[in-house]
Amino acid sequence: MSTGVKVRAWSLKTIDAVLSKGKSLQVLLAHYPEQFEPRDQALAKQLCFGVLRFLPRLEGYLGHCTHKPVKNKKLQLILLLGIYQLHAMRVPDYAVIATSLKLVTQYRLAWAKKMVHGILSQFIKEEARIVEACQTINTHPEWLSEAISSAWPEQANLIFEENDRKPPMHLRVNLQKITSEAYLTLLADEEIQGSANPYFPAAITLSQPVSVKALPQFEVGAVSVQDLAPQMVPNFLDLQPELKVLDACAAPGGKTCHMLEVEPSLSVVAADISKERSVRLAENLTRLGLSAEYVCADLSQPDIWPKHTFDRILLDAPCSATGVIRRHPDIKWLRQQEDIEALALMQYQLLKNLWPTLKPGGVLLYATCSVLPAENDQVIEAFLQECPSAKVELISSPYGIKTSHGWQILPTQQGPDGFYYAKLVK
Repeated sequence: MSTGVKVRAWSLKTIDAVLSKGKSLQVLLAHYPEQFEPRDQALAKQLCFGVLRFLPRLEGYLGHCTHKPVKNKKLQLILLLGIYQLHAMRVPDYAVIATSLKLVTQYRLAWAKKMVHGILSQFIKEEARIVEACQTINTHPEWLSEAISSAWPEQANLIFEENDRKPPMHLRVNLQKITSEAYLTLLADEEIQGSANPYFPAAITLSQPVSVKALPQFEVGAVSVQDLAPQMVPNFLDLQPELKVLDACAAPGGKTCHMLEVEPSLSVVAADISKERSVRLAENLTRLGLSAEYVCADLSQPDIWPKHTFDRILLDAPCSATGVIRRHPDIKWLRQQEDIEALALMQYQLLKNLWPTLKPGGVLLYATCSVLPAENDQVIEAFLQECPSAKVELISSPYGIKTSHGWQILPTQQGPDGFYYAKLVK
């Protein structure tokens, strides 16, 4: 079997694991076959991302090429993968047909060879007409499309478009070690183009994403990869020297590290329920030369810290992640409508459990990477009604929209991912 067929076969298996078994694409992509070269890995990632991003539209293209639905799931995925390559990747027609027919044989579907050849040939012949006929197909599941349209009627189409776009790559310069201007010079020396952000002194946006291995002085802690939205945390928390800070749900530690870069004298407790994710937190702290106390704990349970109090608490709560779909297209298919209510209950419970550990005069910053009000303003509204000692303090950012209780950032081209913040003061 040729390498090209192996990559496509592995990609099909990965896409199927997401759609049929609910597996995380990020986890699956962390386990490429050993024989895959970097270019093979890049191709596999592109195939997986592309099919999962545009699945409903690809299914529409397929529907225009068949007289009746393709019921065999493996065969359907082979066709969708082929159509995606023809339309979005501009792989030569003959190569797509050849590899697709080899996949049909590999999956013991030789009886379908003539069908596959005919369908792909028809798409090649009538691509312009088919694409025109399907251009209005929304690439999101119906429940999510309706939820976003209801919450953000004026911005919904832009959100849908951004979710289907390749995300920008933002960096966070460690200003304890180097200035952004000096780091831009290091990037230029490596022929990597980037620009400083006018609002955040540590932020750089690259013109094109690159491998982390290509970033100058990454291993010695000069820079980290972090979206613009979470880089707002230190400003919203009003960090001061010597404060005791709890970073709840901290792994993999990007915000923990950023807070310590901004104010090295902080005493930070980084808590997370996942031992596996805490490994990355420890690695990030070590790479950046920072230290924090790590606690593995389920903060949704009451009385985790009956004797501890904090000046600042960051609660980056587990959520639907609907604000980062452009980075994780599998979220469209992994998340279900009924998940939102359960997540909102967990978010409320986390707020309720952590609030007693905040000192009077302290600040709790509630954050999610969701664009759905049910996880954001509505959670804060419920908490404020139940907890009279909590007061909202208004915040703002160059990116985003004011809401009833916080600040909603929506994904924007070359800008931040979707994020929500609410600042509560005791």
